[in-house]
Amino acid sequence: AQRGQRRRAEETDKQRDSRLSAMLQHARERRLNIIEGQNHHQIQTFYAARTVLNRRTKLWRNGQSLSEMRRVVFPG
Repeated sequence: AQRGQRRRAEETDKQRDSRLSAMLQHARERRLNIIEGQNHHQIQTFYAARTVLNRRTKLWRNGQSLSEMRRVVFPG
């Protein structure tokens, strides 16, 4: 711990600014990755819901019963 404090005391303002800038950039990239992951999940959820709705609509138009729809939409 003392060695780290000594090293920081010896670093110049320019070195400190560079180090802090790198830390800030890393934090921004992490936040961006988290947001991108959340967006991907939302998109996948939307498409899954749309697929289910499209299947049910198609079955309904063909005159199939609700139990038949459930069997096709939720197999197994």
